[in-house]
Amino acid sequence: MGKNMMNKKQCRQAKLVLLAAICLAWICCGCQTMGSHSPPTQALLDRVLSGESLLGDRAAQLSLPEDNVFEITPDMRDFLKMHVPSTGSNYVKLRRLIESVMDKSMLGWNFDAYKTYSAADSFHNKQGNCISYAIMMIVLGRELGLDLNFNEVYIPPTWDIQTEHTVLLFRHVNLIAKVDRRRLILDLDLEEYDSSYPQHIIADAAAEAYYYNNLATDYLNANDMERAFLYFRKALTLQPKQAFLWVNLGVLYLRYGHYKEAEAAFLHALDLDSSDITVITNLQRLYVKQGNTELANYYRHEAERSRMKNPYFRYFLANQLLDENQPDLALKHIKWAIRKFRKEHRFHFLAAKIYARLGKSDDAEKSLEQAAKLTQDDKNRLLYQSKIARLREISKKDSANP
Repeated sequence: MGKNMMNKKQCRQAKLVLLAAICLAWICCGCQTMGSHSPPTQALLDRVLSGESLLGDRAAQLSLPEDNVFEITPDMRDFLKMHVPSTGSNYVKLRRLIESVMDKSMLGWNFDAYKTYSAADSFHNKQGNCISYAIMMIVLGRELGLDLNFNEVYIPPTWDIQTEHTVLLFRHVNLIAKVDRRRLILDLDLEEYDSSYPQHIIADAAAEAYYYNNLATDYLNANDMERAFLYFRKALTLQPKQAFLWVNLGVLYLRYGHYKEAEAAFLHALDLDSSDITVITNLQRLYVKQGNTELANYYRHEAERSRMKNPYFRYFLANQLLDENQPDLALKHIKWAIRKFRKEHRFHFLAAKIYARLGKSDDAEKSLEQAAKLTQDDKNRLLYQSKIARLREISKKDSANP
């Protein structure tokens, strides 16, 4: 999992699921226009990329990291020879690979949300986070001749319960395997995965950029300015048009008080993706620090407007309002969210709870039926079906006792 997102708290054993379709139905709507700024000059962007403001004259003498992210070692090849059959179907090879990597009597690989490793280091250390696992597995799988690709999944944003202004963004990476005419998802924890989430296959270079971005973020948090810059810079050589990488580089400049360079990075990110709410909120932070009240208020307004166009923010509001015993207002927000994105089972489940609070059992049952139809998770489906049965039982009792 790349940074500028929240880590999974835990991952269980690796699993496969048949991928019926890749849906791109929901895309977060952001600001319609951003006419209040001029794009940064190329000269200023070159200065941002040079690191001169942060590191002085020595910036030109430093080399970008080369971590051999996709290297396969002799030990890794020996492991495959020992544990994975060279004959048989690709499906059998894939299943055996997954089992041998996770089985404690073989490799015994463990999930650690805070460890980002290359393929070789993840194998050697027997641990790593989701992006480390994906990189290691793609190297091992391709060595076996398997058709594996990185798959980026946009986990819906969530908002901090304490303040609606703190948005938590997920960018999760798993793998797609094309095996024996089937498309399978390989993921550490399918409970966090939903085929309805927007997702798409990404190039190896994109996954590699996320690896360098993760490490850069770690160095930033450790106040290692030099390595943070070099690793962010490396990520941008691999994915120069990825807006969130520019945002993170801007955060580095902002952290160390280089406001002009931070603004240039943020504004360039905004030109690349005007719907990215992290760009808008970071521009607001920047202008607050500079005491530019006019622009700070402008981007605060744009952030609020962007949030209100986001179905998941409306879902967040509806949940809050229901907790505050305002079901009528909660219903308006969840209806809006459903109109914008009908395939999210959680929206329909919340609608069912709101209808139940309002005493509208028929509408609650219809919403639960829709939620059960949409969810890809068996546990959720059983939950929804049990609540449907409970509603029907209550309805029968009410009919018997008018």
